[in-house]
Amino acid sequence: MKSLTSLIKGEQITLKITNEFGYQINTPKKFNVKVFINSTILEVTRQVGLAIKTWSTQCKLTIDEGNIEIRSNDNGKTVAEMRLKNGQALTVTKRLNTAPI
Repeated sequence: MKSLTSLIKGEQITLKITNEFGYQINTPKKFNVKVFINSTILEVTRQVGLAIKTWSTQCKLTIDEGNIEIRSNDNGKTVAEMRLKNGQALTVTKRLNTAPI
């Protein structure tokens, strides 16, 4: 499900991701993700999951500035609604409450 504002892509920004999920072979410790400001948080989480080679449902994102956790009920919000800016630093960790698949 996409919000109406996400139908228009908007400006492209780069988010700086720090990987604290766990270290697997060929997964970067730090990497960048390019997204549009009208992309949903769910789309951002999917891109992060692809970069660290895991399911997006296992990823928990935290905004470094203020140590604010992005909750699962924020998935429908856009990057702009979450007020993420170009160059914003995020940390990805393992979500502890995921059900096994």
